[in-house]
Amino acid sequence: MVGCSAQPAASEPSEPVNTPEALSESTPLPRVSNDELLQRLAPRLSKSQDGLVWRKRKDGGYGVRLEGRFSHATLAQRGPDGRITTTCVDDVRQAEQLLKAGGGAP
Repeated sequence: MVGCSAQPAASEPSEPVNTPEALSESTPLPRVSNDELLQRLAPRLSKSQDGLVWRKRKDGGYGVRLEGRFSHATLAQRGPDGRITTTCVDDVRQAEQLLKAGGGAP
């Protein structure tokens, strides 16, 4: 699926990224429920155009601030064999299906 990457886009605010190289099996990760995770992801995965305003730029082109929407998310899950797998999702339904299929967080 196109869109997922390990680094945020240059035009968006940077948040700390936990890369596989920085994590180990002993690194504690915050536990959140599936519902909380979906609630946090929903605004970023939204494809709503409501409230977005097109602006003409000085160079004659047009631009719009996406207000944090139209993103993709990479979800990681530990399988029964202990291996971590990642999946790119671009809407809340995909994320919800993935979390339900994998059991998700308690």
